[in-house]
Amino acid sequence: MKARLLRLMACAALLYASLSFGQTPAQLGLEDRTPLWIALQTLPDAKGQFTVDTAAAAMAQQTVTGNAETLPSQDHAYGGWIPYPYWAQMRLVNNSAVQQSWVVTFESPTQDGINLWQSTLQSSTQIWQRIAELDEGCTGLGTGQLFPTWRVTLAAGEERSFLIRLDGHNKMRFPLFAMRDDAFALQQRGLSFGIGFVLAIPLVVMLFVLTLFRSAADKSVPLFLVMVFAEFVGANWISGQLHASLPWLSRELCGWIGLGGYALLLGFSSIHAQVFLQTRQQNPTAHALLGALAVGWLFFLPLFAYLRPEAARLSLLLGGIAHALILLVLACQGYRRNKLADAKTYLAIFVAVWLVYLGSGVFYLLYRMLALPVYSTLMINFVQGSLVAALLGCAVSVQVVRRKNQVEQAAERALDRNQLYAAAHHDLWQPIQSIGLQVAALEGLAGSNPELARQYQRSIHSAVNHVHDFVEGLLHIDMPPNLKEVDLDALLEPLVDECRLLAAQKYISFTVRPSHLSISTDPALLQRIVRNLLSNASRYTNAGGRILIGVRHERGQLWLMVYDNGIGMTDAQAGASFEAFARFGDTSRVPEGMGIGLYSVKRMAQQLDLPTRMSSRLRKGTAIGIGLIPTHSL
Repeated sequence: MKARLLRLMACAALLYASLSFGQTPAQLGLEDRTPLWIALQTLPDAKGQFTVDTAAAAMAQQTVTGNAETLPSQDHAYGGWIPYPYWAQMRLVNNSAVQQSWVVTFESPTQDGINLWQSTLQSSTQIWQRIAELDEGCTGLGTGQLFPTWRVTLAAGEERSFLIRLDGHNKMRFPLFAMRDDAFALQQRGLSFGIGFVLAIPLVVMLFVLTLFRSAADKSVPLFLVMVFAEFVGANWISGQLHASLPWLSRELCGWIGLGGYALLLGFSSIHAQVFLQTRQQNPTAHALLGALAVGWLFFLPLFAYLRPEAARLSLLLGGIAHALILLVLACQGYRRNKLADAKTYLAIFVAVWLVYLGSGVFYLLYRMLALPVYSTLMINFVQGSLVAALLGCAVSVQVVRRKNQVEQAAERALDRNQLYAAAHHDLWQPIQSIGLQVAALEGLAGSNPELARQYQRSIHSAVNHVHDFVEGLLHIDMPPNLKEVDLDALLEPLVDECRLLAAQKYISFTVRPSHLSISTDPALLQRIVRNLLSNASRYTNAGGRILIGVRHERGQLWLMVYDNGIGMTDAQAGASFEAFARFGDTSRVPEGMGIGLYSVKRMAQQLDLPTRMSSRLRKGTAIGIGLIPTHSL
C-alpha cells in the first residue's frame, strides 16, 4: 500500500512538472538554427548516482519546490575546476501543422560523454528511450559527425520531453541547437572546409620539412616532425575531425588521444628546445630543467592521468601554461645571448612560437573561469596549432639555410686549408733551416760567449714557436669545439706571461685587466685566438708603445679586447685583414708571420659561434676583440 502511494505521488509530481515545464517549451518552427538553452532545466549529479528515471524524478521535484535551475545565458558553465555529471531536461514543440524532423546538435567537439533520451507514454507510464547519435554504428572513414548530433521527429503540434546527461572532463555547458537539414548540411560543409584548410597548414609544413630532412642534418628536425604530428593529432581532436574521420572511436577515447597528443607535443618540445637553444653548452641549468619537463610530460602526466583521470585536463592546462612561460623565458634569453644575425632570426621565430602557446593557454584559462563562448576557445586552440606549425616550419627553413651557409663556409675553409698546406713546404722550410743553422752556430761557440749563446737560444725558441703556431693553426681550422666552463683569468695567465716577455724585449708596456669571469668556451681554441691577437699586437707595435688586454661590456655583449697603439691600418686594410695571407705595410720591416693570424682568429671564432670586431687607424693603433659567453662572475 505504501509503495503504491509513493508511485502515485511520483507520477503526480512528474505530471505537474511536465505541465509546468511545458509552459515554456522550445518552439520549433521555420528557423534554420534554434537555440535550445532557454528551454533547459538543469540538475547537478555530483556523485554520478542518478539514472534517467531518478534524474527525471529529481527534476520534477525541483519544479514542484520552485528550485529548478535554468541557464542564465547561452555560455553559462556549471561546476568547478574538476567537473562532475550534469543533467538537463527540456520540452520541444512542433508548432507547424505537419510532421517535421530536425537535427539536434551539441556544438562542443571535445565533449566526452553525452546521451539524449526522449519520453513516450506506454499504458499511462512515462518511458525514457535513448536516442542514438547519427554516427553510431558508422564504420566508414569520414562518416562521423564533428560533434554529437541526433535526429528528432515530432508530429504536427506534438510536444515532448527530452533528458540530456553530460559526462566527462569538460566544463559543463549546453550549446544545444535544433537545425533544419539544409541548414545543418550547409554548416557542416563550411566547418569541414575551414577545418581542412587550417589542418592543411601543418601537413604542408611537415611535408616541406620532410623534403629538407636530408639536407638539414640537424637533430632538431626529427623532433620538430614529432611535434607537428602531435599538434596535428591535438588539433584534430579539438576540431572534432578525429571522431568525424574515425567514428568507430568513441568521443571519450578521442579525448584521451588528443590529451596524449598534447602531452607528446609538450614533452618533445622540451627536448627540441634543448637542441634548438643549445642549452647543454650555453645553459646547463636550463638544460636540466628542460630534461625534467620532458620526463614529466612523457612519463608522469600519463601516470597521473591513469590514477586521476578527472584532473588530467586541468593538469594539462595549468602545466601547459607554466611550460609555455618557461620556454618563452629561455627562448628570450637565447635570443639576447646570441649575437649572430642568422641565429637571431630563427630564435626570434622560436620566441614567437612560445608567445603563441602562452597566449592560447591564458585564453583557455579565461574560458574556464569566465562565460566565454565555446567556439572562441576551440578556434583559438585550433588555429594556434597551425600557426605554431607554420612558425616552426619557418624556423627549420632558416636552420636549413644556416646549415647550407655553414657547409659553404666549411668548403671555403677546406679550400683555404689546401692553400695553406700548399704553402707549408716553402714557408716552413725557412724557419726550420734557420733552426738548423743557429743550432750549428750555438755548438761552435762551445761556451766562449754566453750572451751570444742566449741570443741564439731565444732565436731558436722564436723559430720553434713560429712553426708550432703555424701547424696548430692548420690543425684547428675544422676541429669541432669542446666547450667547458673555465676561469677566464686563469686561462689567459700563461699567454699573458708569454707576451709580457716578448713585450719586454721590445720595450713595450703590457697591461692586463683581470675580469673575474667564468665563461663557456673551448679553452684550446680561445688560447689560440688570444695568442694570435697578442702576437699581432706585439709584432706591429713599436718600441715604447703600449698593449692592453681586458674585458669590455657593451650593449649587452662581453668582449675580450686587445688594444695597441702600433702602426695601425687603413679602413680598407682593416676590412681585408681577416682574409688568408693578408699582410699590409712594410713587410720587410716586420718579416714574421704569413698573414694567417687574423684569418685563423676569424675561423676559430666561427667554430665557437662567437662574433669578432676590429677598429684600426693608421699610425694610431688597433683594437681587436672576440665575444664571450659568460656563465657567472667569480
